[in-house]
Amino acid sequence: MMLTHRWTIAIIFICSFLILGAAPVTQSQSIFGTPAVDYVFGEQATFTVPLTDHRSIQSLFLHLQPGDGDLEVIELPLPPAGQPGVYVHPLDVSPFPPFGTVKYQFRASLSDGSKVSSPEYSFEYSDNRFEWQMLENDQIQVFWQEGDTGFGQAALNAAAAGLDNALQILPVDIQDPIRVYIYPGTAALQSIPGTSMPDWAGGLASDQADAALLSVLPGAEQRLELERQAPHEIMHLVLRRAAPRNYANVPAWFAEGLASLAELYPNPEYERMLLTASQERTLIPLETLCSRFPSEEHNVYLAYAEAESFMRYIYRNHGSSGIARTLAAYENGLSCEAGVQTGLEISLEELESRWQSEMFGETSQASNAADTTAFGPYLALSLLVLLPPLIIPLSLRWKD
Repeated sequence: MMLTHRWTIAIIFICSFLILGAAPVTQSQSIFGTPAVDYVFGEQATFTVPLTDHRSIQSLFLHLQPGDGDLEVIELPLPPAGQPGVYVHPLDVSPFPPFGTVKYQFRASLSDGSKVSSPEYSFEYSDNRFEWQMLENDQIQVFWQEGDTGFGQAALNAAAAGLDNALQILPVDIQDPIRVYIYPGTAALQSIPGTSMPDWAGGLASDQADAALLSVLPGAEQRLELERQAPHEIMHLVLRRAAPRNYANVPAWFAEGLASLAELYPNPEYERMLLTASQERTLIPLETLCSRFPSEEHNVYLAYAEAESFMRYIYRNHGSSGIARTLAAYENGLSCEAGVQTGLEISLEELESRWQSEMFGETSQASNAADTTAFGPYLALSLLVLLPPLIIPLSLRWKD
C-alpha cells in the first residue's frame, strides 16, 4: 500500500511538472508596462505602451475594437531600445463612435516562440473639445455645455418624463443609466466626426455609444425642444435595449413611429399633413417605409407623421403587449409584413386599411386601387349593356 501511494504521488508530481512546463508563458507584467491613450477628438488618438524587454520581442501588435465594431489588429513598428511602442490612429479618416467604449490590448511574439499579451483596457471616447456639466438621477445622466444648472435640470426633467412615456409604451428593465448629451444647436451636433445626419435632423440615438445626442440652445424655446428631442431619442435607446439581438431588423416605420409616440406632446403639424395627403391621395404606403424613410425633406416629414399616427393606432387598439409581440417577431428575424401578422394577427395591408378608415373615414389607397381593378370587368360589361340603347337614338336623331 505504501509503495503504491508513493508511486501515485510521483506520477502526479511528474504530470503537474509537464503540464506547467508546456503552458505558454504570458510574461505580461515583465514585457508590457501600463499603457496610455491620448486623443484629440475627431483628429487622432495615440496609443503608447512601455516595453521592458526589447531584445526578446519579435513582433508587436495592437488589438483595437471601437464600440461594437469589428476587431482591428494593427502591427506596430518595433521601437528602439528604451522607447515605448506607439500607434497613432487617424480619427478623421477612421473615427471612433462618439461617446462609445473603445477596447484595446497589446500583444507580442517573442524570440522563444511564445506569445504574450497585456491586460485588456478600455476608455470612453468623449468629446473632449468641450467642458461638460452633468446632472443625474437613478436612470438618466444628462450632460450639457452651455447654460446654467436650471437648463440642466430642465433637460433632466424632460428626459425623465420621456423615459416614463417610453416605458409605459414598451416596458423594459433599465439596468444601466441612459446618457443624454446636449450640443448647443444643430451645427455643433452635425460637426461631430463619425456621425451621419441629414440637415433637418435635430437629434441622434447612437447605437454604438448607447447615448442620445441632442441639439438644444438655452433660451425661450429650450423647454419645447427638450421635451420633443429627449423623449424621441430615448425611445430609440429603449427600443434597442428591448431588441438587442436584431435591432437592425426593426422596420423604420415601427422605430420612428414609437419614438414620435413617446414625445411629450403630439406634433400639431402632423395631423394637418396627414389630412392634406389623404385628400390629395399622396399618402405613402407603409410597406415602402419598412427599410428606410424618404430622403426628400417634405416626404420625410409625411413619413414621420404617418408612422406616429399608425403606431398610435396600434397602441390604442393592441396595447403594449401587441407592440412587444410584434417587436419580438422582428427580433426573431421576421419580415416587415410577417412581423405584423405574427404579433397582431392581421396583415399589414389590412391594418393600414383599418387605420386609414378610422383616421380619415376611408379605406386605404391600395385597397381602393384593388377594388377598382376587381370591378373592372363588371364595369365593362355594364357599359356594353347600357351604351347601345343610348347610342342608337342619338344616331337616329342625327339622320333626321
